[in-house]
Amino acid sequence: MNTSVNEWNELYRALSARQLPWESGAPSPTLVRLVQDRTIHGRVLDLGCGLGTHSIWMATEGLSIVGVDVSEAAIRQAEHRGRTAGVTVAWLVADGKNLPFDNNSFNAVFDRGTYHHQGIDKERYVREVMRVLKPGGYYLLLAFHPSMHWPKSVREDEVRRMFEPAGEVVWQGEETHLQPDGIRVRLLAVLIRKHHA
Repeated sequence: MNTSVNEWNELYRALSARQLPWESGAPSPTLVRLVQDRTIHGRVLDLGCGLGTHSIWMATEGLSIVGVDVSEAAIRQAEHRGRTAGVTVAWLVADGKNLPFDNNSFNAVFDRGTYHHQGIDKERYVREVMRVLKPGGYYLLLAFHPSMHWPKSVREDEVRRMFEPAGEVVWQGEETHLQPDGIRVRLLAVLIRKHHA
């Protein structure tokens, strides 16, 4: 069952950043590498940005960032954190399955932990991601690794099936996220490039 918008808002209101299991306080190592080698550049959409950790980091690296989350409570906190960090990010409350952007709007889309929460709406989500991504642009997905054996774990063959009609998988790897409670979570990392035509 998908988490509702109200439930996300309640989580962000009730728990501090140090209590939210998905908040690491530091950017993804995979994202850092791809930004530093200029694979991810220009205008970037951070889908499911949460408290804005990745959006704020990318903005400090000179990228033009739009941070989107379904939770208004998360976006309000992200706005405050962005102001405190002295960076400019366009923050927006929106659903990844119905994005308020024109076709081909972004050089890259970053998704850490949003795709795997889409449930039966994954196809609609994928269509929106690929619609707003420019031809030749990159989508970086970080999702629960299949070795975690969690209900929302994502397999590589699923990612290929869902995304390859519109793009190609150009790299796959993994990274580990350490939750505040000490649990190590393996994340599947997949980089997809949208077809030019």
